[in-house]
Amino acid sequence: MPRICTIDDCPEQTIARGWCEKHYRRWKKSGDPTKTSRIIGDDVARFFSHVDRRGPDECWAWQGSHNRPRRGTPYGAFRFQNRTRPAHVASYLIERGPGSIPEGFVLDHICSHTLCVNPAHLEPVTQAENVHRGKLTKISPQRLLELHNAHKAGASIAELARGEGVTRQAIKYRFDKLLTA
Repeated sequence: MPRICTIDDCPEQTIARGWCEKHYRRWKKSGDPTKTSRIIGDDVARFFSHVDRRGPDECWAWQGSHNRPRRGTPYGAFRFQNRTRPAHVASYLIERGPGSIPEGFVLDHICSHTLCVNPAHLEPVTQAENVHRGKLTKISPQRLLELHNAHKAGASIAELARGEGVTRQAIKYRFDKLLTA
């Protein structure tokens, strides 16, 4: 008759030391047959086990899995609410709750770091606005200062935005950030 694992509620057959293969491997890895490094059932705890959480104003770096595009920018990936989502979206939903991202909106990384999951650095915007803000990050701080001075000298934000190929809202957003920095 096969012997059953001595760990409570484990119906598996033993392979060594009175434990099944799963418990034996856990013991070899950690010295404790009941210890597991996986967090099961608690999405929030599992999420934050992959985050380098710093101060409230700093970027929180995602250290879990992420997409590895051939070209382009990597984004974190996390299985949350029975589907794989971008890690920054999961973070925002954990912090702000379901329905906090309006239909048809995406999250913009205000900090421009795509692996940042700090909800304070995320803002729901339309896809078009997100694209325009992305273009604005390519405008150097020096050029932005020149544009701001041109605006103070009388140039309209609409003219400046048209010249840079971005929206008025996007350039106004960068001006506001420039003034609060």
